[in-house]
Amino acid sequence: MDMFYEELLNGISSRKGQIIIIHDPDGFFSEVTVSELFDGSIDVHYFNDPDLFRYEYERDYRQRRDNGTLDKVFMVICSNNRGIPYDVLSKGSLVDMELSRIFPLLDSRVIRSLNPSLLTLLYDVYSRYNGGKMTADETLDFIISEVFNLSIDKIKGVEDLISALLNLMYQDKMLPPDMIEYIIRKQRINIDPEYISDKTGLMEYLQNQWAKFVSGEESIDFDRLKLYMDNLFTDGYLRPLEVENMDGISSWMAAGVYVDRAKTLAKRMLDITRRLESLLADARSYKDWFDIAGLWAEVSMIRHDGNIDTGVASEFERVRDDVETKFADWLLKRYGSLPYLSYVSGPVMVHHIPWYLKSRAYHNKIALIVMDGMSLSDWTVIESCFKDKEMRFHDGKCFAWIPTITPISRRAIFSGQIPMNFIGQDFSTYPEGKEWARFWSEAGFGHTDIAYYKFIDVPDKLESLNYDADIIGVVIDAVDNLAHSSKLSIDGLHENLRLWMKNGRLERFIRELMEKSFDVYLTSDHGNVAAVGTGMERGGYVPDIDGERVRVYNRVSDSGNDSGHHEIRWPGYGLPQGYVFYVMEGNGAYARSDQPVVGHGGISIEEVIVPFVHLRKDA
Repeated sequence: MDMFYEELLNGISSRKGQIIIIHDPDGFFSEVTVSELFDGSIDVHYFNDPDLFRYEYERDYRQRRDNGTLDKVFMVICSNNRGIPYDVLSKGSLVDMELSRIFPLLDSRVIRSLNPSLLTLLYDVYSRYNGGKMTADETLDFIISEVFNLSIDKIKGVEDLISALLNLMYQDKMLPPDMIEYIIRKQRINIDPEYISDKTGLMEYLQNQWAKFVSGEESIDFDRLKLYMDNLFTDGYLRPLEVENMDGISSWMAAGVYVDRAKTLAKRMLDITRRLESLLADARSYKDWFDIAGLWAEVSMIRHDGNIDTGVASEFERVRDDVETKFADWLLKRYGSLPYLSYVSGPVMVHHIPWYLKSRAYHNKIALIVMDGMSLSDWTVIESCFKDKEMRFHDGKCFAWIPTITPISRRAIFSGQIPMNFIGQDFSTYPEGKEWARFWSEAGFGHTDIAYYKFIDVPDKLESLNYDADIIGVVIDAVDNLAHSSKLSIDGLHENLRLWMKNGRLERFIRELMEKSFDVYLTSDHGNVAAVGTGMERGGYVPDIDGERVRVYNRVSDSGNDSGHHEIRWPGYGLPQGYVFYVMEGNGAYARSDQPVVGHGGISIEEVIVPFVHLRKDA
């Protein structure tokens, strides 16, 4: 354990059988794997939902205490301890982790923006500080200088700032958005802070500028960034662009352009798979898996492009086994804590989405488009088909609910609820329109301000939509329908997506929403994966659910896993009570033996991690 946590949490791991309540109003424990800090000697519970907490308390503390099997500390992490039940509070010891108490001489609003992984470094440099109380700007100067080792005075322009950000990125120390904005404001740099506020935005900005640079248009001076360019392309952060020939191409530009498409795709797949292997070796947090999922989506798109040889394709299968095995292991250990993480900087799970949008809805009209069944690799294909070059995509990610089926995960999006809190009709999407309206009504919006639509495909005529509403939720079934009709391969699905995008309706719909002053977001309820039938019938208590890789039983009828096939009894984190869920391991499906299937319902990375994209027009 490092010095920061050791001093703050000294002795907690030895207090087995006790309740420890961590008061964490700033949320910096939300991204720290507490159980890893204490070698698994602590059961961690985030207090967000009183009903779910009561269930976990009775299951993980009271029952085990009464039967003498309680051998760990029961830790409760809360932003406000007032809501914790009295019987728990009276038995527990309270530990105050408020940042203003730990760093009293710094501005706490600035500290809250830091990645929790940097608090140890801040704690170290702060312990040597012997000055007075700092203002917000003084705190920014102190942290930028002492934690990030940047001299603001040396940053004179856009290229200097981007060079500094890239250097920090490769140290895994991205500057928070408010610090980037502060440098831009203080040094009067001519760039919109929103473009480069995080790694995703920075890469999107560089990709756009690279396209301008290669085509001879006005752009930033990449010659001043050439130290980073080769790595940015070989590591998969940027995509190379096709050119007619290599005449006049400098050696430092070579990684970012190509003439031979098939050869370049093969090299890019090998480059990305090497980086994936490096990331897999040290994947711990959900953000690590977001990075892996983004790279895997591009690898999947290349694999199913049809222009690579069998040798490269076999490399895909080898790495895929490693990705899925390690992801499944991580999910079984960590997935249960994801529903309770902070969504302030972005949703971690799909039910966080309306809560995240709520904080933006008081300043902007909001349109949320849910592309049912769209995986990250599907989105990569769709994004590449947009013709409007002024369209900008801030590509985020979040976790779908497991099992990855529509009546669980999509309903969570529109209700903003953990599935165990659904009111009736556990395996139906019928209530989602009413639940969308209820969520926004409780947020203070009137009935006429809220709209919900469900389309099989994007309609030709858009005039019938209520553009006077402030909040619009839209379901589009086209991708899921194409996936279920592409029974044989992902290759066929991706080709059908390219053909579908040629009609231009999705792009026209998004442009129409933007012209009507909507802030547009796009997401999915679950992805899909190429699977192979195991010869086993799906059956179960709910045999007509839409996933080919899940079985659902009620607890009364559950006969246990006696199939002999590769399936997992999913722990049921946050799911409706009274059911048992089995999901397929690997690429198996509940279908005839060796039958190819493009399906969902399971726990593969393609099914579980989905896009959450903010779309906007270039200023």
